[in-house]
Amino acid sequence: MRPLHPCALDVTREGYRAAMRFAIRLSLPDRRGALSAVSSAIGKAGGNILSLDVVGVVDGMAVDDITVEAEVEPDLLRRAIEDVPSVVVETIVHSDTFRDLTAPLRLATRLVDGGVGAVRLLVDGLPEALWATWAIVVAGTHTGPEILHRSGNVPSVEGLEAPWMPLDDGRRLQRAPWMPEAWQDLTQLQVAAAPLVERNTAVLMGRNEGPRFLPAEVDQLGRLAHIAVRAEVLGAGASRLQA
Repeated sequence: MRPLHPCALDVTREGYRAAMRFAIRLSLPDRRGALSAVSSAIGKAGGNILSLDVVGVVDGMAVDDITVEAEVEPDLLRRAIEDVPSVVVETIVHSDTFRDLTAPLRLATRLVDGGVGAVRLLVDGLPEALWATWAIVVAGTHTGPEILHRSGNVPSVEGLEAPWMPLDDGRRLQRAPWMPEAWQDLTQLQVAAAPLVERNTAVLMGRNEGPRFLPAEVDQLGRLAHIAVRAEVLGAGASRLQA
């Protein structure tokens, strides 16, 4: 999924508010008619659904990502959607992009071809591939965690601790005192992690404004991390053979 970029409010000289595009993740009952009710509520609020992607089903609730164009403020749009019984808007942000369902696959292809340096490609590509704001590689050392590589837009890592290491598999990381102060200030921050070459090395990705990482998304992170590691190992082996 592509990262979401804030877009400026477009108001003409006559005071007309141009339509804005919003990326919305919502949870709704996994039953017939629920999505139709949401679509109707959005239409009555003056919105138009441009795209819809089914992310998964968790505890009997479907999780969908939708892109909506509307001339109303996000809070009004949120209230209109949540007036539908049992529907929850997890996040709503201004967006100028659509979700690209092929992004994880395209990143996997780049990783396979990346050889030595695939982990760096992973970190740089995760924000676009999995709708993250940032990503970093962290190694646990005797003196504390060390950042080996980072994408853009990473909030300050000063004070970062790693009591969640070692990692055996991918997981969501809950808000806790180990997070740097800059992370704590991001009240909607969501973080997921997956192991890399060793259990004491991991890739972390964050969404500063949410939404939460679903099990399917954490699984994708783990699979991409595994591909990157395998590409690094195979690339290193090829380099030794050529030496």
